[in-house]
Amino acid sequence: MSGYSKKRTRQNTTNNIYGSPAALPNNILPTAGDVLRYFWFLKQNPKSDNKHLYPIVSSSVMEVWRSESILTIQLRSVIIRVTKLIIECSMLTRSKTSTKKLADFKSKVNGLFDICSCRCTITTDQETNALSILCTCPKQDKVPTAELKFLHDQRCDKKMYIGRIDVPATERIQRSLKRKNASILRKTKHEMTTSTVPTYEEMDSPASKDITSSESEYFSGNCSDDSDSETREGQTSSKNMSSLPNFARELDRYGISNRAAASIGTALLVDMSLVTSKDRSRVIDKSKVRRERVKVRNQLQHQTTDSNVTAIYFDSKRDNTLVKVNSSGSVRSDSIKEEHITILSQPSNTYLVHVTPRTGKSEDIANSIFDCINQLEQLNNIKVIGCDSTNVNTGSKGGIIAQIEKRLQRPLQWFICQLHTNELPLRHLFLQLDGSASSGQTFTGPIGKTLSSCENLQIVKFKSISDGDGLPPLSDSILSDLSCDQHYLYSIIMSIRSGHVSEQLEHLKPGPINLSRWLTLASRVCRLYVATINPSNNLQKLTHFIVTNYGPNWFFI
Repeated sequence: MSGYSKKRTRQNTTNNIYGSPAALPNNILPTAGDVLRYFWFLKQNPKSDNKHLYPIVSSSVMEVWRSESILTIQLRSVIIRVTKLIIECSMLTRSKTSTKKLADFKSKVNGLFDICSCRCTITTDQETNALSILCTCPKQDKVPTAELKFLHDQRCDKKMYIGRIDVPATERIQRSLKRKNASILRKTKHEMTTSTVPTYEEMDSPASKDITSSESEYFSGNCSDDSDSETREGQTSSKNMSSLPNFARELDRYGISNRAAASIGTALLVDMSLVTSKDRSRVIDKSKVRRERVKVRNQLQHQTTDSNVTAIYFDSKRDNTLVKVNSSGSVRSDSIKEEHITILSQPSNTYLVHVTPRTGKSEDIANSIFDCINQLEQLNNIKVIGCDSTNVNTGSKGGIIAQIEKRLQRPLQWFICQLHTNELPLRHLFLQLDGSASSGQTFTGPIGKTLSSCENLQIVKFKSISDGDGLPPLSDSILSDLSCDQHYLYSIIMSIRSGHVSEQLEHLKPGPINLSRWLTLASRVCRLYVATINPSNNLQKLTHFIVTNYGPNWFFI
């Protein structure tokens, strides 16, 4: 018979997981099963829509929790949990599922639908049965002490019920809220009468945002330097037309983001009373910081290219770089190793530009540097080129400098880093005497394996090394300018030449081993020598070379 619909009865609406639909109980905190039963209770209306029912169910559940003065998570999070629970139940009901999954979900249905903002564990003293909680939540999210027992019962036994309104407790809460509101009102009146400048924390606090519209506007985005000038209740808001070149330069120097820089800069101006709730013309936002950075970079590049560049120095490094990759018609972000070449102008030590060659081969790097110099219109001015002494740079035929000279069709003056050249003999001698390096920053030989923990060894009586060239005498001002690793090498070599290690130097720790910088390895070899009673021939040879050749050359350079 067309148009016939089966009449709903208790039997055909009963579910084998949660039971029959029912209204939400108001005398206990609802379980997951109560939530499901209440949802299907509302669902009996044929015009009801799931999307409209989820917020209704969530709000009803939160009202029961808040009737017990227990703070809950936000409504949006409750809606997500309710939706997930109902969808999971529907899938288990409609599909064939294993007995174990069904049993697990039924046990979940009988448990508390816990939306408390505090997730800290409540413990019971076995002797006194007293409840305690080690709560690390913020003050506004803590569970009231009077409700700990009830919450613990609802999570475990569910023997307690919600009774009538507790009049004394309600009066205490009302008096507390009244005192808090009165305190906020007095504070607001004081600020308005004395016209004091609010602190940055007060401006950013939720309480102050609800009190005065001026402070709310201050942090809501109306303080942007792109906003139009306007006057409202005696408060002016205009564009920030100040130039911030030094500020932008230091941000680039230390790698601070635009958002963090805007927050730090505005906080400083507030502390200096240069930004107030009535004068927001000096507020700095992230767009202001970004424009200042672009402006300063362009100015620096024009200042450099306007003058003649006669000497350039370059160095390369392989960095992890975030790039856009087109895969199967979709664009995604990926991290790849990419060669970056930084070019400086000397003797002013001015940054010119950086380039990214196609590969790390000398030909590609040379072409990238040449094209960059050509774009800067400095090809005819370049007379000197400098770099470190790796073979890819200094090869007589296929090196980067040689290929640039071929394209320029004239020779250049080579300036090769002597410190890098000074490391090569030590590197080859160490690998010859002790063996090659393994993966990471470790070595395979007996000396290399001991270097990582040499600072833990006790100083012993050792044979001084006083022959050969000594270290150049350095003044206190020069010593103070040395890095910690350089200062340690200077001190340990002087101690080996004198035959005595000071107590202060004994407790200092040399820098970590780095296969690309052999200064710290030289320091550790010397530290191992002064802590070894009978040093091997190879250790003596290495230490003698460092004390008489490597160290003096380093500090003479």
